Amino acid sequence: MRLPNLFQTLIVIQEGRAMYQWGKTQRGSIALNQPRRRTAARHFASTLERQHGGDWYFAPTSTAQSHDDTKPTTWKAAACAFEHCCALSDQGQVFTWGSNSFGQLGHSEKTDVDVPTCISEAAFGKQGVTNVSSSGWHCAAVSEDGRLWTWGRGTFGQLGHHDQYDKSAPTVLPPHVFGRLRVVQASCGCIHTCCVTLDGSLWSWGGGHYGQLGLKDKEDRVTPTKLSRHAFHNLAIVVACCGHSYTTAITEKGTLYTWGDGAKGALGHLGPRPRKNKND
Repeated sequence: MRLPNLFQTLIVIQEGRAMYQWGKTQRGSIALNQPRRRTAARHFASTLERQHGGDWYFAPTSTAQSHDDTKPTTWKAAACAFEHCCALSDQGQVFTWGSNSFGQLGHSEKTDVDVPTCISEAAFGKQGVTNVSSSGWHCAAVSEDGRLWTWGRGTFGQLGHHDQYDKSAPTVLPPHVFGRLRVVQASCGCIHTCCVTLDGSLWSWGGGHYGQLGLKDKEDRVTPTKLSRHAFHNLAIVVACCGHSYTTAITEKGTLYTWGDGAKGALGHLGPRPRKNKND
């Protein structure tokens, strides 16, 4: 089971075979096999409430497998964004559905989709995908060969392609951007993105208004920029995650760092300045 970065929709994967969603569906962001018959998942509430005049689902609802019902999908991971969702199969395929106003579904067009639809393997250079993330109106995926692909809204440079244009299909970031190091994990925030490379370096780019890039300023970046290892006491980063306007990272020693927008205690610190949290 994986609970990803969320806005108004939540996804749970049960033993790889079933994927459940609930929350607010906007423009198809909750995919159902039978749109007119919504059944609550077993082990949760026995009835599915629906708000009058709205599209809220108050109990987990089984997600449609894919357009091709003859090939059941085993889900490995999933992520929710503002108006769309994505999921990763155990075969390294990426499925997306929901709103496509910025090309965030990655199907080379801007038509909304209400059923999980597979992005062509050719879109990732015929490589399987090992990691996928989605938030705001963009997505990021890491392919088996350690390359990073991004697509969707690019207004703040969050796609990392040295511009602020939207991309409606997965677009690879040149390997030299990361010093030809393999990318092992990526995460999307609302308007920023970060990734971790094989050497334990952390990179960030996109909107920086709240300091969420961790680069000691509030400037936007249109290309990946490496954070100083000194900021983490010279320790390697093993995983990083972007929130709406903040970022978290865990080092090889298990130390947790947070920075960016600390509204409502999101950073986990008593004071206003970014600090580190130790797990002991």
